[in-house]
Amino acid sequence: MAKRNVHLDSIRCKFCGDFDEMAEHLFIFCNMAQVIWDYVACWCRLQAFFAFGVKNQVNLHKQFRRLKKWRAAVYTIIQTVV
Repeated sequence: MAKRNVHLDSIRCKFCGDFDEMAEHLFIFCNMAQVIWDYVACWCRLQAFFAFGVKNQVNLHKQFRRLKKWRAAVYTIIQTVV
């Protein structure tokens, strides 16, 4: 929003306050996001995973060698969380 000249009180992350509020931080690197992704991994019975960007996170399901329907379900869950 700041890049589009929208006045904000602060551009810091509302969850942690440590970094600027950018997509990579909000969806991947923020401690709150990491806790959420850990819950998703546990719920889907996956090992904890780490992504290096939003695109990497969304395409994470392609790394798993399981049934196509299972990968599609994981993809849907990831999309929903994002």
